[in-house]
Parts: sequence; C-alpha cells; structure tokens
Amino acid sequence: MSKQNIFVGASANDKGGDAIRTAFIKCNNNFDELYASLGTGVVPAPGIGDANKLLAVNGSGTGYLLVPDAFGNAVITLADNPPGNPNENNMWYDDQSGRLFVYYQNHWVEASPPLSQWKAIPPEHAEGASGDTQGEWSADDNYYYFCTATWQGLATPIWRRIAFDNNNNW
Repeated sequence: MSKQNIFVGASANDKGGDAIRTAFIKCNNNFDELYASLGTGVVPAPGIGDANKLLAVNGSGTGYLLVPDAFGNAVITLADNPPGNPNENNMWYDDQSGRLFVYYQNHWVEASPPLSQWKAIPPEHAEGASGDTQGEWSADDNYYYFCTATWQGLATPIWRRIAFDNNNNW
C-alpha cells in the first residue's frame, strides 16, 4: 500500500475534504503499514539500558532491532577540555575550536581536516601576492588553487593549480 493522504479541502470548512472517520481510517492504515514494516508490529522503545545501541534492520530484512555495543564501547564527549581517563578510540569534540579528536595510543589525535581559508579571488600568478597565506584555497571556472606557503615577496611559486578532467580525476 502507498501512503494515504488526508484531503483537507481548498480552504477551512469548505466541506471539500475527507470526513473525520475517513481521515482517521487513512491514519490507521498508514500506521498499520509502518508498524508492519518493523516486523514485530512494535516499535522498539528505547530505555535507559539502551545506551550505545543502534536501530538496525534484522538479518531477514523483515524488521528492526536494537543492536547492543554498536559503537564498540566508544564514548563521544562534547566539552571545552578533553575528558579525564579516556579509553582507546574514545572521541572528544572540542566545542570551542570545532575540532574532533580520537584517543589513540595514550594521546588525543586530531581527526578533523586541516583548517583552511577560502580566498574569493584566485591568484593572478603562481608567485602570489602580499597577504597570501599557506593553506588558503581558491577556484575559478577551470581550476582549484592551493597556497603552499605564505608570501615572502620572492619570485618563488607558492600557489599550485589543480585541474580535474570530466571524470573528476586530477
């Protein structure tokens, strides 16, 4: 069965919509289909004991179940400072810097991509100009550009041009 829409009419009280009984029959049919797709006819209700569980499709593909330890006992902490006594593979999102870290071999290792700045106007030449900074990105209609060093006033190329073909290979 496909979703059954309740017709509400063109405007309030125009008597062009479904009668109340018809509308609720459609509601019940929609919910019956939804619950039947869960296999057991019952939506798993999460409780306190369901922490770190994931709602997943069962092996036969006929319903859903809560999978324990779906995250391998990893803990994700959102805080200004790293949590104390972390375990291997725990994660910490520093909400001040916006950076993600993973606890690996007794150290917090940054897992976020490098911060970079977007330069609205692409460089005129590879040597760059005053104000160009290492890590900046830019683009025009044909290329992406990456600044590999901060401009020092030398005739040394600091911008690299990256071109993509029709298959997004560079």
